[in-house]
Amino acid sequence: MDQFILEDAQGLEFADARLGEQVSGALTALRSAQDRSGRDISIHLADGAQRTVRIGYVAEAPVWKTAYRLTLPKAGEDKAQLQGWVVLENMTGDAGRMLR
Repeated sequence: MDQFILEDAQGLEFADARLGEQVSGALTALRSAQDRSGRDISIHLADGAQRTVRIGYVAEAPVWKTAYRLTLPKAGEDKAQLQGWVVLENMTGDAGRMLR
């Protein structure tokens, strides 16, 4: 088994092509979520008496937690198995955007 710093890698190839596609899709979704640098907000107040108006904005973001499990090879076998998955806590109510 080889160990390396992921940021120093020049490439990464998954033995399981389907897993590679899923990781690529998840990374694309993360990248597109980070590209949203601004919001357009329109605020309309009814005509009337003078008043103080306070406006606030809170942007919720999903939280990604990764987990890994390494299974070492049994005697006589030469390959270990590394499993990885993500737990998504999405309190934004907008699951569709994260799954595209």
